[in-house]
Amino acid sequence: MQAQIFPGLSLSALPPDTPPVRTEWRDQLRAHLLRLGPQTRLNRFLGASSDATVAGYAARAAPAVLIEARVGGQLCGMAELHVRPGPRPVGEIALSVEDVWQRQGIGAALFDRAVLEARRRGVGDIWIFYLRSNLAIRKISERAGFTRIEDADPAMASAHLGRPAAGEAEAAWNGAPPDSRD
Repeated sequence: MQAQIFPGLSLSALPPDTPPVRTEWRDQLRAHLLRLGPQTRLNRFLGASSDATVAGYAARAAPAVLIEARVGGQLCGMAELHVRPGPRPVGEIALSVEDVWQRQGIGAALFDRAVLEARRRGVGDIWIFYLRSNLAIRKISERAGFTRIEDADPAMASAHLGRPAAGEAEAAWNGAPPDSRD
């Protein structure tokens, strides 16, 4: 299912390590993550995280793709796609939307774009890990076709999307929205 797009929303996918390397993405990621309110930061990092911890994360993060969401040029959300390479690459999506921009479809648009970017890179299995109390990401991932998997930890959950059907994989590779998600 395609996300309802917020008016004026633009999404940009930045491959951080592809020349020309944009170094300011780390500063943008750090600033964005530091603007998250306490509950949003808890949801993003799956636990309490100090400003120093968040800044350290931004300094070390190594996403295959960083997706920026902007409204009127203002950064309002980011998604990271982390990929474990190999014969069957596995991806993990992490995303956050700044508090004032939540509940407007921006998180779903970021999530859908992260899935598309994963498919473009040949990632067959995609995961997301979240707190069970994070109903927004649970709904977003379920609408995107992910299957929720219970965790032994009563506070945690994960969701998985397996390999796409042949037509869906080809459509993602060509940059077209997969028919099954319209």
